[in-house]
Amino acid sequence: GKACVAQVSDYVMSNEIVASAMAMISEDRNVNRILSELLSSSGNEIITRSCLHYCRDGESLCFWEIVTRSRNLGQVAIGYKAQSEEKATLNPQNKSSKRTWMKGDLVVVLSKE
Repeated sequence: GKACVAQVSDYVMSNEIVASAMAMISEDRNVNRILSELLSSSGNEIITRSCLHYCRDGESLCFWEIVTRSRNLGQVAIGYKAQSEEKATLNPQNKSSKRTWMKGDLVVVLSKE
């Protein structure tokens, strides 16, 4: 049921992240060293967490505010996925524009967890 949908969604999102990483490496080989450190099995992981780890349901914040709150938890926010959208937004273009964060929205973070 619902758990299966979440697993498929996580799998699809991880494929998008891998494709983005490969594109970055193809543009600049030096990125490979950085991504190797970030993505190694002993290093950080790219995970999605409920936005409620960083804000209240219905709170209006810009992405920079989410970045600050994630950093306070030892994480690095790199994107988000609104519940109403099919795809995640990595490295949002306009990080200063406010949006209303709702239960069901996810934040993509680098984390040791």
